[in-house]
Amino acid sequence: LGTWTTVNAIDRNSQHWDGTDASKYSEQNEGWGSNSWSCSYSQDLNLPAGKYVFKVAGRKSSDAAQLTLVVKNGENTLGSVVDFPNGDTGRGITTSGEADFSAEGTYANNNAGRAWQWRFVEFELTEPATVNVAVNGSATAQYQWVGFCNATVQTNDADNVALMEALVALNNAKAAKPTRRTNVGTGVFQFDQTNDDALWSAYETALTHADNFTLTATTTVADVESEISALNAAKEAYNNNDVLVAPAADARYYLTVATAGHAKEGNAVVVSLGEANDNNKTGYGFAANASPAAHAAGAYIFTKCEGNNYKISAERPEGTVYLTYGSLNNSAAGWATQQIQGTTDASAAGEFKIVASATAANVFNIYNTVHNDYIDCQDGGSLYTDTGIDKKDFKLVEASQATVALSIDATVQYATRIFPFVPTLPEGVVAYSCDAVSETNVTMKEVTTLEANKPYILFAENGVASTELTGWGLATADSYTEGLLTGVYVQTDAPVGSYVLQNNADGVGFYKVAEGKQPKVGAYRAYLQVPAAPEGVRETYFFGGEKPTGIEAIDVLTSGKAEIFNAAGARVPALQKGLNIVRKADGTSYKVIVK
Repeated sequence: LGTWTTVNAIDRNSQHWDGTDASKYSEQNEGWGSNSWSCSYSQDLNLPAGKYVFKVAGRKSSDAAQLTLVVKNGENTLGSVVDFPNGDTGRGITTSGEADFSAEGTYANNNAGRAWQWRFVEFELTEPATVNVAVNGSATAQYQWVGFCNATVQTNDADNVALMEALVALNNAKAAKPTRRTNVGTGVFQFDQTNDDALWSAYETALTHADNFTLTATTTVADVESEISALNAAKEAYNNNDVLVAPAADARYYLTVATAGHAKEGNAVVVSLGEANDNNKTGYGFAANASPAAHAAGAYIFTKCEGNNYKISAERPEGTVYLTYGSLNNSAAGWATQQIQGTTDASAAGEFKIVASATAANVFNIYNTVHNDYIDCQDGGSLYTDTGIDKKDFKLVEASQATVALSIDATVQYATRIFPFVPTLPEGVVAYSCDAVSETNVTMKEVTTLEANKPYILFAENGVASTELTGWGLATADSYTEGLLTGVYVQTDAPVGSYVLQNNADGVGFYKVAEGKQPKVGAYRAYLQVPAAPEGVRETYFFGGEKPTGIEAIDVLTSGKAEIFNAAGARVPALQKGLNIVRKADGTSYKVIVK
C-alpha cells in the first residue's frame, strides 16, 4: 500500500500485537474525554481486474466504540466489516502474527494479545478500477478507543501479483517527494533560481503524470515501471542539482561564520600571519575569531575552476594570499592535507568546492577536495578540515570599493576620519583614538594598527596635500562609535550636545553643538560625544598636552617669551623628553609632551 490519508489518527508503538517497539499501530489522536469523535485511514488504489482481500488487524474498547473496514469504487461499496472484538484481554493474534484463540498461544503485552484480531473484506473487480480502502473509527461515549494496524490488500491471482507489486512501487515513488529548496535566488552561492525552478517544474509535471496514471485492461508491468522511472529521474535531477550562482569575477567579498561553535556566529574570517615553520612554510593561516569590523585580511576573491570548485584568495596590503592545503605548502605534518594555510604563490593555491545549504538563505559550506571533508574552525578560530561529520556554515557579504578623500591644512593640523577598509595613511600622518577628556583637552592615544569602521583623530604637523585613499570595504551601518568618537559614512547633522572639530577664533578644537546650530558632519568624518560629569562639560575641548612636539611654533617656546617646567614643577631651560608645562608670556599655560 501507498501513503495513507489520515483524519484524527496517530501512530503508536506501545501495544502492537507483536510486542515490539518498532511495530506501529494507529488509534484516534483526540477525543478521549469527548462523548463523540471519529478517525480514519484511507487511500486510493489503482487495481487490475481480479479478486482481492483487504486485511486489517484491529480492536476496540467496547460497544460504545466502532471500527469499520470498507472498500469503495466511487460511491459503490464493494464490501465492509464491523465485527471487531472489545476489551484489552481477549485473545486473537499471537506474537508471530497467527490467529490463535487457545490458552496456549504466545501473546504480546502480557495481556493475551490485547484483543487484536484479523478481519477481512473480500471484493472483486471485473475491470481495472480505482478503489478506496479505509479504516474508520468512532465513539458515542467518553473514554473509548480503537486500534488498527498491518493493513494489506492481497490477491491470489498470479497474473496480478507482479502488476500489484509494480503499483505499490509507483505509490512509494509518488510518496517519496524531494524537499523543495529554500536557499534559491540570485545571491552568490545560492541555488540558481532559473535552473531550480525549471527542475522543480519538471518534477511536478512527472508527479502529475504519475498521479493521473490509470490502469486499463492492457496495462503491463513495463508500463508501470516506465512511469516509475520517469518520476524517479525527475526527482534525481532535482536532488542532484548543484548549479550555484557564481560570484562576479571582479567582485570582492568578506567571509563570515554563519553558525555557532568553535568560532562564534558572525565572526570574520581573516588572514593571520605567524612565524614560518616546518608545518607552515609561509606562516600564513586563516582565523575565524575576529569581529566583523576587523576585516584585516581585506576582501576575498573567488576564482571559478570546474563546477562549483574555486580558488579563494584574500587581498592584503602586501599582496594576494591564496587559501591552500598544508600538502601544497610543503608542510611536514602528517595531517598536511587537513591544514588550511595561505600562500602567495598562485601555482600552490588550493581548490575548494562550495556546497550550498538547501534551506538557510545565502549559507554554504567549504569542502576540502584533497582531504574529502568539510572545513570547520578550531577552538582558537583557525580553519581546518574536520574528519567527522561537523562542518561550518559560512556566508558572504559583498565588499565595495570606497574612496576617502583626505587633506589637512598645515595651519589646522587635525582632521577626523573613519574608513570602511584598513587604510594606509600618508607619510607624516598619525592616527589617535579618544576615550576620555581632561579638564580642558581631549585625551588621545596613538594607534599604530588601524582597523576598518573605527573613527580616528588624525594629526599631520606639516599638513597633508589633497589625496585619496582607496580600498575594498564593508560597512553594515551608517555610523560606528569607538570611545568618544562616532564616525559617519553619510553626511549627518551633528547631534545637539556633541562636539565637532572646528578652527575658530579660540583655536583648533572640538566645539559643542548648540540647539538650532547643528553643523553638518561630512561623510567619513567623526564627531565627539562627552559623557556628563558632576562638574559639567566644557563648551570646547582642545588638544593641549596631547600634541606631539612641534604642534605650536618652536620659536614661541624657545624665544625667552615662555617659561618651561618639568613634570616635578622645576623650571628647565628648554623642552625636555616627557611632560613639559609651558607658561606663555600672557600668563596662559599648557602641557607639551616630547617623545
